[in-house]
Amino acid sequence: MSRRTALLGMGCGLSLMVSASIINRSDFIWNRTESVPKGLYFVDRSARISTGDLVAFAPSDEVRHWLNDEGIVGSDWPLLKHVAGLSGDEICRCDTQVSINGITSVDALKVTESGSALPVWQGCQTLKAGEVFLLNSHPLSVDGRYFGVQDGARIIGVARSIWTYGNRSAEDQATVKAIDSGTGMASVSRRARLRECHPATLNPLSAHPFLCDPAPEDGCTDLQSAARLEP
Repeated sequence: MSRRTALLGMGCGLSLMVSASIINRSDFIWNRTESVPKGLYFVDRSARISTGDLVAFAPSDEVRHWLNDEGIVGSDWPLLKHVAGLSGDEICRCDTQVSINGITSVDALKVTESGSALPVWQGCQTLKAGEVFLLNSHPLSVDGRYFGVQDGARIIGVARSIWTYGNRSAEDQATVKAIDSGTGMASVSRRARLRECHPATLNPLSAHPFLCDPAPEDGCTDLQSAARLEP
């Protein structure tokens, strides 16, 4: 081994030791799910949160236990979700359609692969200061389409990609951009149906993520569309 190689190795080792003493290992997350690219992420706890950011999020104890019981993700595992709504944004769920500022973004399912009912909320709400709406483009993502508005204080930090794999299709990337920007990709007919979902017909988003707000005519929606969900 040459002296130069030895010195380089010593320098790299010293750098790793210094980094390990400064950076908490809890600031690194290995994502094993499909809702965002798999791989290693660094959680930037000091970053300012903006619409479109991918963030690490600590769900409430109740949501965490539900995710664990359903086998979706471990009880001590943070979720990686995109910030789709912040203070001043209006979010709605009308039946299974979820919209941001009047534009349809995603659709929700009604049951899990095992047949368990998914959390349901209905109606519209304008986010207040400190509230966030989290949404991924993946159709099986477990996010705001089921749990509604969340406390922004539960965001751990912005998730920065270090090394990821599993490229998304161009169509999926466009959907992510549409959700992040709030512009959506809805057709005229879907927009028209959303306008029929008036905020006054139902209670605003339930503070309890598992409380099914009954619809005015037929109560909670029938169960269908079972699928294996991704956290």
